[in-house]
Amino acid sequence: MVQARPALTPADVDGRLVVVTPWYPTAENPYGGAFVRETTRALLGAFPDPLVVHVEVRALDAAPVEPSLGVVDGLEVFHLTAPMDPMTPRHRVAELVRDALAPYAPVLAAAAVLHVHVGMPTGWAVLDLVGDRTRVVVSEHASYLNKLWSVPQSEAMYARTVRGAALVTAVGEDTTRAVQQRYPEVADKVHTVPNPVDVERFAPRELPPTNLHRWLYVGNLLEAKGVLRLVRAFAAWHAQRPTATLTVAGGGVDADRVRALADELGVGAAVRLVGRVAPAQVGALYQDADVLVHLSVSETFGLTAVEALASELPVVATATRGGTRTLDVAQDEDMARLVPVGDGVEDVIAAVRELEERRASARPGLVRADLAVRFGTRPVGDVLAAALRGEPVDEPDPDAPLVVAVALHGSALPGAVRVVRDAVRRGARAVLIADGADRLELDRRVQRLDVAPIRAGLLSHRLEGWVLDGVPRALIGATRPLARRAGRERVVDAALQRQQRLSTRWKTAVGGPGHARIDPGALARVVTREAGPLVAGAALVTWGHVRGRPLAERIAAGSPGAVVVQDADLEVVSRVVQRA
Repeated sequence: MVQARPALTPADVDGRLVVVTPWYPTAENPYGGAFVRETTRALLGAFPDPLVVHVEVRALDAAPVEPSLGVVDGLEVFHLTAPMDPMTPRHRVAELVRDALAPYAPVLAAAAVLHVHVGMPTGWAVLDLVGDRTRVVVSEHASYLNKLWSVPQSEAMYARTVRGAALVTAVGEDTTRAVQQRYPEVADKVHTVPNPVDVERFAPRELPPTNLHRWLYVGNLLEAKGVLRLVRAFAAWHAQRPTATLTVAGGGVDADRVRALADELGVGAAVRLVGRVAPAQVGALYQDADVLVHLSVSETFGLTAVEALASELPVVATATRGGTRTLDVAQDEDMARLVPVGDGVEDVIAAVRELEERRASARPGLVRADLAVRFGTRPVGDVLAAALRGEPVDEPDPDAPLVVAVALHGSALPGAVRVVRDAVRRGARAVLIADGADRLELDRRVQRLDVAPIRAGLLSHRLEGWVLDGVPRALIGATRPLARRAGRERVVDAALQRQQRLSTRWKTAVGGPGHARIDPGALARVVTREAGPLVAGAALVTWGHVRGRPLAERIAAGSPGAVVVQDADLEVVSRVVQRA
């Protein structure tokens, strides 16, 4: 229910949080921009009286809408429109959004802080209007940054946006990294803050599904969201499971194509299009389904998948940048499977079948608890509120418990990465000790110690290099001038190649096994001596492979009360961190 209010003035927003967004739920599209509403609600504890400014991009031939100020779902919303042709270039879209906001520039400047969703068009438009008159924090959700950056005009505008904003947040770690790499001079002010999800709003299932016959899709009906691939995959599944059904919730320009394709493939009677569904009704859809299948070409976060998992519904999604990060724990716990982006259907069928076969090993309750920690309204709201106030972001408490993961063998590395990943997500400090640790793409809150240089500096390795490579190559090389004068330089080259082959054979047959025995103890002594302060006081130490055990035990010896285990899953990490 919208209640009419007087015209907006600077006095109305003085000292308040103002949220500027191109998406927000409306009567026509109650689910559009729901994540913006939930993000704003998550901030109510820190900013109890926010104002949402919704600049809706509308087609030129759409019915005109006058600017209005009202209360929508408990939040004050100022709604205005920016009419334009759907094919308008992105840089021009930003200019038209700025023109729509221009009469309200004094209002925006009066805010205590401006939280602007998406860098283009709204971030650029707001910064062009208010400059440095008030603090502007931009939250990036866009999955089209590469396209935007490929056009010089829009790239220049985006560059101005990230440089002019006080802070930039992104809903996915890969988006954060992409922006940091594109604009390294401002990388320190780009951080990851995910979309908040009110996990408690979605009731857990009383019983897990016995089979995955009832497929569900929730989202916009666009080819880019994979809806046509979805129908083709469902048709292949339906050929094997004639009682299977597919419910499609959402609206969009490709709704008719979805229906036509279902009829063409002979599954029209099994495919139900229910149109757009109000957020309050989505939970019931999750309860009545067996699996959510979402095959989007690109996602920065994947809100629908998170909501489904909060309802303890298995998920099959594409391995987009957002999906890979958001669903990593769900994959570990057999509640999600990722398939490649593309047109194939066999991989989708295989993913659904695998989830069905592994349902006995799935841990939906653990995944739901993990979602509450990572994406819950309270934790995300606290982090975002700190960012809006200008407080440090992504800096763990120096008094937080410490988790150390050792990976001195390649087989131990995936488990060690999961341990430190789960630790920092729970507010702990984390250290990863591994070969090539500096080359890994990890949360920047994880401190790393690369043991490769330390290993190479061990006496056994230096002696091996000197005896097998250094001295022989120097002696052979010394004969090159004489060989060159005698026209026998090829003999020197052949000798060097033979020396290299012999060296490699020795290292494989003798050196490798020898180092496997010697290195663990030697590395343990050197690492604990050189990195003692970094790992002192650990609450949890994992060693992964037998080679890492001596180092883990030495670290634990300097950390009274530390839990030392070979591997630790999410449940163990959570328990140790909470206890500490």
